[in-house]
Amino acid sequence: MMEPHGRREERLMRSLAEAALENAESLLFDSQVLYGNRSFGHDFALAVLAEEECGKATIMWLATLDKTARFTKDRKVWLGGRSYEPFASHPMKQTVQLGPSFLLNLQEPVLKGIQQEQQPGTLNPIAMISSVDKYFEQLIAHPERLLEAVKPLIELGGLEPEKQSGLYVDFSKGKIVKPSGFLGSRCQEVIERVSKEVESTRNRLRKGLPSGLEGIFPMVYSLIEQIELVEFTKKWRAGKLSPSRTQREVRRMKAKLIVSLQELVRKHKLESI
Repeated sequence: MMEPHGRREERLMRSLAEAALENAESLLFDSQVLYGNRSFGHDFALAVLAEEECGKATIMWLATLDKTARFTKDRKVWLGGRSYEPFASHPMKQTVQLGPSFLLNLQEPVLKGIQQEQQPGTLNPIAMISSVDKYFEQLIAHPERLLEAVKPLIELGGLEPEKQSGLYVDFSKGKIVKPSGFLGSRCQEVIERVSKEVESTRNRLRKGLPSGLEGIFPMVYSLIEQIELVEFTKKWRAGKLSPSRTQREVRRMKAKLIVSLQELVRKHKLESI
């Protein structure tokens, strides 16, 4: 009997997830070898490529869990009502990997605030949205806290050009920039991060996540895209944002985030958290 088309695609996506993760492990190993040889620029680039392959593996893994997921004719993956480009978009794969770190950094103080204001068992989406609103206002008032909260996004906003500088000779601000000029400490930092990501991605493929948590990846990607956080961090890294403009940008993003959260609540008809 011929295997159903949906089942064939699920098996293919599972195989692609495994292949991407195996490649991530190989790239990470090669980057560690280069680190030992003090070839820091190339080492850094390979580590970031390993991170991107983890992102590709994660997207393919999510697709195996979604019965509506499918490949499109232009080599994209339709997942959760939108398309992804696991074979083409470097920023998308980077965001899938680094985005959840931003959400976790953001939600921890928010959830603490909700718990302090509400009685156990009475938390609701309105309280969550109100707490996000208050938390962002606190961040706007204290720039050092804002920078700490968006640290993973600051990383994400500059990761692609940094990867390119690890591979190619460039000419910037009147100076020749070589991959050999990369700092070993920066490479070690990224290798350690990607090593943890490879391990956690392997665990997801083997064991999955507690029910419902797999939705965090597409949700974070959607939120980051809607509120244009990556564009904000690119401007900030380039020194294009004054303190007053930074505050305006954060308030603009906050307004979009609140709308996105309200839409999320409406879509899923959540009554309690």
